[in-house]
Amino acid sequence: MNGNTGTAGVWRIAAINDAGGWKDRTTVEDMDLAVRASLRGWKFVYLGDLHVGYLLFISTYTVLFLEQFILVYDLICING
Repeated sequence: MNGNTGTAGVWRIAAINDAGGWKDRTTVEDMDLAVRASLRGWKFVYLGDLHVGYLLFISTYTVLFLEQFILVYDLICING
């Protein structure tokens, strides 16, 4: 199965809606959506030569800490 990890994915609204929408019941919402969309027949395309002209700017140390906490928490939940 070809899937989207969500790190830098661009979704069609129709695909999200067809897959049942964004569910926040898990810490891996992006993979949950990718699996449900795949099961509904949606295909994913990897564009290795796509360049983004800007980066998300983390404005404060609080935001940086929160992002790091979420990433570590997700890893702990996944690896149990």
